[in-house]
Amino acid sequence: MEQRAPLIMIDTDLFVIDEIFTSDERHDINARFLETLEPESRTTTIYNILEFCGIVATALRKDAEKHFVDFSYKEGSHSALPQT
Repeated sequence: MEQRAPLIMIDTDLFVIDEIFTSDERHDINARFLETLEPESRTTTIYNILEFCGIVATALRKDAEKHFVDFSYKEGSHSALPQT
């Protein structure tokens, strides 16, 4: 049986610091953490994506569109969607 990388749930604040608040004092360590994760292990929820959208809509009204081009975040990432 092939061993898969464990899924690491990434919360909204990590996305926001990485993509929007790049001058935040936590940005460098945040970016290093995200870079250490295997692409196939990164995951988030639809709720985090919606929260990110709300933050972008209020914080970056002028630049919002560039953040919505592709929300796969980083290549290979997953979104944890509820079962239907």
